Amino acid sequence: MQSSLSGREEDSAVPDSDGLGYRGVTACHAVSISYRQLDYWARTGLVVPSVRDASGSGTQRLYSFRDMVVLKVVKRLLDAGVSLQNIRKAIEALRSRGTDDLAALPVPGVNTAPTPVEWPVTDRLADDGVLVWHIPLPGAIRDELDLVRRGDELVVTVGQFRRIVPLPSALRRCAVAGAALREGELRVRFTPDPGLWPREK
Repeated sequence: MQSSLSGREEDSAVPDSDGLGYRGVTACHAVSISYRQLDYWARTGLVVPSVRDASGSGTQRLYSFRDMVVLKVVKRLLDAGVSLQNIRKAIEALRSRGTDDLAALPVPGVNTAPTPVEWPVTDRLADDGVLVWHIPLPGAIRDELDLVRRGDELVVTVGQFRRIVPLPSALRRCAVAGAALREGELRVRFTPDPGLWPREK
């Protein structure tokens, strides 16, 4: 998969020559996000660079140090399981009250201990003939999402990040029929394999 970090804004990974701000590629590396995410957050007003926003072809966004901290806060909230939609609502609520210092907010820690995958599977066999696996992917963008079935595993790639997850036992006897990304959740549809699925008596 090609890296999503491309374009004029990545020409340098150092602060701007006048020392006022940091270019997009520096922010991406510092926060461990893809350029598509950074660009999407700026275009939708989630985190807009305070030093200089892009204003046309050839211009570069410049982020202040405080912007970098805010980006890191948003990334950590996503890693902690908070949806991008809820983060956006929280930021809008703060701004409506005259508070815009997201960098000062306490951030929940990320649980680094391994935990079993317990993503829900919805049984829609009677209505649609499919089982649906709901995989939370907060902050994911459809254009940089890739999904591959590999034996009894599912390889999920989002930008430069990849995770291999084992399929629940019921889904191992099924074939992938499609997938859709909605509101930070990947919904993968599976159809039973007639050669492996128990026949009704």
